[in-house]
Amino acid sequence: MAAETDNGILERVLTALYDDGETPDAIRRVLAVLGEYFGASRTFVFEDSPDGAECSCTFEWCAADAEPLAGRLHRVPYVYEDGENVCYRPFDGAGVLYCPDASALPAGSRGALVPADVRATLRCSLLDGGRRFGLIGCDECREHRSWTEGQVQTLSLTSKLVSTFLSKTRHAERAVFSQDYLAALDGCSLFVMLVNPRTHEILFRNRAFRGSVPDAGGDNAACYRLLRGADGPCEVCPMSGGQPIELRWPDGRWMLAQSSPLRWRGEEIRMLVFADISRQKRAEAALRERNAENAIVIRQSGKNVLRYDLVSREAYHYGEGAALMGLPEMIGNYPDSLILRGTVPPESCDKLLAFCADMRRGVPEGGVNLRLRTAAGVLRWFHADYTLIFSEAGLPSQSIISFYDNTEVREKELAYDKLQRDLKAVIAESDTYQEVDLTTNAIEHTEGLVAARLRPDADGTTLSEEIRRIADQVVCREDRAEFLDFFSRERLIALYESGKREDSREFRVRVDEQVRWYAVSVSMIKYPYTENIKAFIVCTDIDESHRERERLERLAQRDSMTQLLNHSTTEHQIRRTLEAARPDESSALFMIDIDNFKSVNDTMGHQAGDAALRRIAEVLAASFRSEDILGRFGGDEFLCFLPGITAEKAAEKAAGLTGALRLSFGSVRVSASVGIAMCMGGEKSFEQLYGEADDAMYRVKTAGKGHFSLYDEPRQR
Repeated sequence: MAAETDNGILERVLTALYDDGETPDAIRRVLAVLGEYFGASRTFVFEDSPDGAECSCTFEWCAADAEPLAGRLHRVPYVYEDGENVCYRPFDGAGVLYCPDASALPAGSRGALVPADVRATLRCSLLDGGRRFGLIGCDECREHRSWTEGQVQTLSLTSKLVSTFLSKTRHAERAVFSQDYLAALDGCSLFVMLVNPRTHEILFRNRAFRGSVPDAGGDNAACYRLLRGADGPCEVCPMSGGQPIELRWPDGRWMLAQSSPLRWRGEEIRMLVFADISRQKRAEAALRERNAENAIVIRQSGKNVLRYDLVSREAYHYGEGAALMGLPEMIGNYPDSLILRGTVPPESCDKLLAFCADMRRGVPEGGVNLRLRTAAGVLRWFHADYTLIFSEAGLPSQSIISFYDNTEVREKELAYDKLQRDLKAVIAESDTYQEVDLTTNAIEHTEGLVAARLRPDADGTTLSEEIRRIADQVVCREDRAEFLDFFSRERLIALYESGKREDSREFRVRVDEQVRWYAVSVSMIKYPYTENIKAFIVCTDIDESHRERERLERLAQRDSMTQLLNHSTTEHQIRRTLEAARPDESSALFMIDIDNFKSVNDTMGHQAGDAALRRIAEVLAASFRSEDILGRFGGDEFLCFLPGITAEKAAEKAAGLTGALRLSFGSVRVSASVGIAMCMGGEKSFEQLYGEADDAMYRVKTAGKGHFSLYDEPRQR
């Protein structure tokens, strides 16, 4: 059986050649049609020089991944041996070069007309009156390639049409049709007729037309009478415009009619080409129905769908996916074209290519998370799933891909994974680790040595119940209220909602009848797939480091000579106590200055002076209560703040203190002058109290030293 040509391609070729426009545009449109039809890297036309000594690539179409060659294939000289053009030796008697493996061509025949990047080529001679004047063909640069007999026949018939078209251009005789052209039309399986547009007289019908439509007056009949049995022109006439129109013939067949202007024996005529689209129309009707059903399903699912043809590498969008991504409904060279468009950022390219590679390898199903750029130019996360459709031969042929925007979930997943990674090192060094759902009050996971001690047989216990039990049985009484407040679900949830995701605190815990310090940290995040708030609780024994920190803090607060509080700590603690004092609470500030202390240093030396200071500090520490704030304020000056003491009691304390501080160091006798300032609650600032105590102490100094004075009682004592 003879191979069948592709009527759809021939129709498009005829339309491209004889639509309005210049010759270069017509040939380029033909090459674009062939390039799409063959899925080729390049399609081209070579034309010989008038003397046949050289040729040039006069027209070319290239796929996106192919390098254009027309610019450097200009006036390429032919090689002749024994009067024969070597380049055309591989062509068969019908003027066809069929070469699925270009490396098999003889070196002389390959020449400059078959570049090094070509893996396979299909070419047909262009003939003018039996004389070859060039060729038309396609190259495949990606892989070795075979073509069907129908494809070869289609290119061969196209070469005849292009030959005639170019021959007319060469001879500047667009008005003349050669017998070769009419023979080509007569052999075309499409329905072709030539019509006088003024009279509607049929001038020519090809064999396909004559065999399909009953004769109604011969070639001189009016076209409307032949096609519709009507007495007048059609309301919508194919000759009235340049756009194809759909017509229904009397026998019920649907035809796509295309009209092109020609010259026939010196007159302007129209060539009408009809393609039977009945099958397509029936398929379209069925497809519309299926698409309507699919659109409803897709809309209800909230997903976007595309069909990926694994053979042609074309993808077809259904629903609103194309508009969402700013893409055409049909995407060629998928998925590479998405990458070239910038839809896929670099970090997602490998994932998309691997996703599609799984399809081509026949993996039945798959899924992937990708970042893609939408029509708005914004990068969003999308989740895609596919399911393969296999051919009768068991090979993957189609893939149905659904995808949807899952940015919110994906960002939650990434944040969740990052938090778990960040916590991994912390968890490894912790004593207890818990995962809890704050929203449902559920404990999901607990591990660690302390966990075994704290919650034996606690399955099914809520977080609130467990926290209460731990507070009652393990946490020290002094920290119990703060512990319960820290782990309050309401507080933690409110903390998360305010934007704070972490919190920490230190507590004292009884472990093995010992009190130890533990650091507790809580990190919160929402579950990726729900709105529940999850908390990761880490508990670490910091007893040694905490006690060391306290020791260092105490050292930083102490005067190195006397071990009393230093200047800044003394002032800070007095200020803080004044701020917290009850309004009805009476307090006193003692300013104590050591009389005659300079003589100790001058007479006995600084080492003896240091020892004297330490002795004085011991007397002071023994004279005051543990809740009093006692510190060395500078040199031989000391301050002591006594909360909750009356003026009378303060006077008694001062009298005893001045007596205790009458000391001898070698031959030097020292005493103490004490100034006292009283206040109720926090009515006075530190500066005011200090000034009043200083004034009272100055009165003692001027009155003979070794005594005390209350600021509000200037009388000496």
